[in-house]
Amino acid sequence: MALADYGPDAAAARARVRAGLKRSLDQMWGDRSESGDFENFRTGQGFLDSLQPSSDAQKIALANANQAHAATEQLRLQMALALTNPVSYSLLAIVVAWATFLFCGFGLMSRGNAMAFAALAVGAAALASAVYLIMSLSDPYSGLFEASRAPIERILKDAGNP
Repeated sequence: MALADYGPDAAAARARVRAGLKRSLDQMWGDRSESGDFENFRTGQGFLDSLQPSSDAQKIALANANQAHAATEQLRLQMALALTNPVSYSLLAIVVAWATFLFCGFGLMSRGNAMAFAALAVGAAALASAVYLIMSLSDPYSGLFEASRAPIERILKDAGNP
């Protein structure tokens, strides 16, 4: 939006912002095979640095655009870093170890009847669902519990309107 306030000189930058947002959207919720975010940050910042504001309004718009660009790139970096090592294997090991100890203790202390087997089945289902939730929530951009892409799509739509 700050680039729209800058004027027609920043039309190329607006197109670059739209392309970068589209690429981020495809990377996070798409195939995730493309990289080069840091290089894209440098080229975007280089283009903003090349703009020469001629009025106070353009100076303010350029400062706002630089701030928005830095915030967007920081958010994009955080989103990418969230995917580098998403699964906490130590958490999975602790959950499985505790469940193993509880199941073994329950199995040693109870007699083999229908109620004991039903309790073990419910416990096994609870453990399986816990492991599934840990695995599913470790990747916020796909799976059963997926972060919404609507806010970025809305920004992309608004960035397309001058």
